[in-house]
Amino acid sequence: MSDSPPVRQKLFKALQHGGFIAISIVVTKIIALCAQGKAAQYLGPQNYGISGIFLSILPLVVLLSNMQMDPLLVRNYISEKSAHKQHKLIEHIFNLRLLLLSISAFCALLALYFIEPRYSLCLALIIPFYYSQSLKPAWLLQATHRLHIHYTAMLIQTATTVACIFIFFRPNQALGSDLICYSIGGSVAFLYSWKKAHHQPPTINISKACTSGSLALIKTAKPLLGIATCTIFFNSLQIPLVASLASTTEAGFYRTATLLSENIYTTLFTINALLLPHMIRWRNSNEINFSANYNKTIRYVTLTAFICVFAGYLLAPILYKFIYSDAYTEAIPEFRLLLIAKIMLFLAGTLTQAFIATNKESELFKILAPITAIGLLISYCATQACGTMGTASAELTYATILLIACNILWRRTRSEIDQSTFIDDASD
Repeated sequence: MSDSPPVRQKLFKALQHGGFIAISIVVTKIIALCAQGKAAQYLGPQNYGISGIFLSILPLVVLLSNMQMDPLLVRNYISEKSAHKQHKLIEHIFNLRLLLLSISAFCALLALYFIEPRYSLCLALIIPFYYSQSLKPAWLLQATHRLHIHYTAMLIQTATTVACIFIFFRPNQALGSDLICYSIGGSVAFLYSWKKAHHQPPTINISKACTSGSLALIKTAKPLLGIATCTIFFNSLQIPLVASLASTTEAGFYRTATLLSENIYTTLFTINALLLPHMIRWRNSNEINFSANYNKTIRYVTLTAFICVFAGYLLAPILYKFIYSDAYTEAIPEFRLLLIAKIMLFLAGTLTQAFIATNKESELFKILAPITAIGLLISYCATQACGTMGTASAELTYATILLIACNILWRRTRSEIDQSTFIDDASD
């Protein structure tokens, strides 16, 4: 039997179609940062912080509708050989997410009667954006190796949002104006991505067969849902926590640090999205050196991550003055802490891709739940005591503990994989 290709060759094969994706991501992030800086300057720290509260809730809304099943759906779609069953999977998941999202939207509309008018206006304006982000077919494009369509859609979304901001925004812009721009951009990207992915969104189907198929997916995805609930719940509460314990103005400053570090994080996380389908195939084909090769992959990813941390840390003052102006430079220390935290979360996310590929989601959730509970407690106490620096320090602490725990779990998983491979070889 011939030797397996070197891991560098595998990584190149996995990422060779990502050149356009990488370019589109960089362009998208640059455009997005310009728009965020413009919106921050024209809205002011207080209004920018208030709109940030509703944008920070977006991951929670998406979580309630998609149940964090994307990695599972990628795995199921790739493993399923029947085109008919693949189509049914697309239909089931679209209808399930539409139902759950509609329930969330109905609850949000009811909440309009119980909150301040300025907050209720923001909530009403952001609902279309929630729909577009929750129903986009990113998992389908990932499973079919067409992620370039997803990132093209994101580029279109960002360009549309930026165009609206630069055309219509003026100094002392009204609260919620940026949310309208986000909703318009999200709707355009939603239509584009579904047209390219599946010609048109699946038809709405509330039949018994579709419902039972959707429920079966939920049962299978429970560990992934638990994992996502922990991570998203922690991250989404940071800006609302600052707004409630400090002020909405402080939340506006903290939002700039969060967005800038998040942009770097999501750019890096594309590597994981590109690698996951290939890791699943390597594992399904009984790749002999899966764990050893994946360890080498982690080394390459870690090197890339630390280069980004070093560059971002040094360039922070320049980035802030260029994007947000001198008015927001007091948030630079928080940004530096958050940048390190996001890189640690990215490395932990790289390890979780291996857990998903090897069906170890349940074990990951068991360690993630208590870590998140501890992290939220630390975040609450630190924010109350030290303001935004306390919040950023708490997130760094949470990311450090999570990375250590994921590394311990990966070492144990690797040992099990190597042992099972040795037994299989001995039996042959």
